[in-house]
Amino acid sequence: MYTLPSLATGVILVSFGFMYDAGSGTVGPVVIRSRIRWNVEPVPLNPNFRVIVAPGCPWKDRVVVTEKEIIEAGKAVRFTVALKGTFTLGQYEALIGRKEPVRLAVTLYPLAAPVPTIGVPVPTGPGPMTDTVVIAPPDFSPAAFELAPEPVPDASDGTPMTALAARLTFPDLIVPTDAEITDLSRQDWFRVVSPTDRVGLVNEQAEGGGKRALFRAHGLAPGTPGNDSFDVGVSVRVAGRVVGHRTTLTLVPKKTYVLRVSADHLSVSRGRPAAFHALLLEETAPGKEVPVPKAVLVTGFDPRGGPSLDPFDPGSVVVIVARLDPGPGATLGERERSATIRFDAVSVDGVE
Repeated sequence: MYTLPSLATGVILVSFGFMYDAGSGTVGPVVIRSRIRWNVEPVPLNPNFRVIVAPGCPWKDRVVVTEKEIIEAGKAVRFTVALKGTFTLGQYEALIGRKEPVRLAVTLYPLAAPVPTIGVPVPTGPGPMTDTVVIAPPDFSPAAFELAPEPVPDASDGTPMTALAARLTFPDLIVPTDAEITDLSRQDWFRVVSPTDRVGLVNEQAEGGGKRALFRAHGLAPGTPGNDSFDVGVSVRVAGRVVGHRTTLTLVPKKTYVLRVSADHLSVSRGRPAAFHALLLEETAPGKEVPVPKAVLVTGFDPRGGPSLDPFDPGSVVVIVARLDPGPGATLGERERSATIRFDAVSVDGVE
């Protein structure tokens, strides 16, 4: 509860403030108490006091005064002030953005009245008094950003690219017009804020009620070790206020993998087993290959479903499949993912 203090004479001017609750998205009411003092003592009041929006206040038709009551044995009054309705962005800027206060004219009527005498009436108490109560508008942001990174294909030359989608959300109290939404989309929203020239903004375009930006690495060629992380700032001017957010994106160069097998064909005979070695390598530079530490190699028999190898069948094969743990750039093409080893048809010792 907010209380309007009193002086020895009259209703005084005190500032209050509407409070915005971010959890519920609403503005709470303000409760005001007022009285008149005459020679220090509070004066009994008529319950029919008056509270109106002061002339010239731009909050007219947006303020509701309720719960008007007389309290403290008739020596004070109390009332509740609340805001009603929603705001377009233009209305938000004019009223809340510019901190335009709500001004109320409060008139209290004492029960005591002057007593007529011969000549000039001698007052035995104060007459009706009017003063202004000022209430500051609520303070809250007109919008906020929701950001969502999106994977996109690499450029035609293999240079890594990424995208960032941004959408403006508005509190329940803000209902922009279609024209205001269109004006917001005409602004530039995205920029690379990291001090680097290795990443550039390709373009940004309106999409699905928001905007989407495309970023491309400079000098991060396929096979380049490491990656580029950079900060992206997203901001737009909404109803006179700058609304912004910041996030970090990472560009990872495309990796090239090679599955190396020690032999293409194996000959098997009794007492002479055949063996092979397989290794998944990453090509980090032309002619330079390094083992992939998180590679998983799985061997299988004839993909036609045979339960074991048949050395008399020239179609018998061993299939080696390579897998990678999930991670950026850790996808394998079909050619690098699998390899086969064929067996020569041979005679087995001791078998007729």
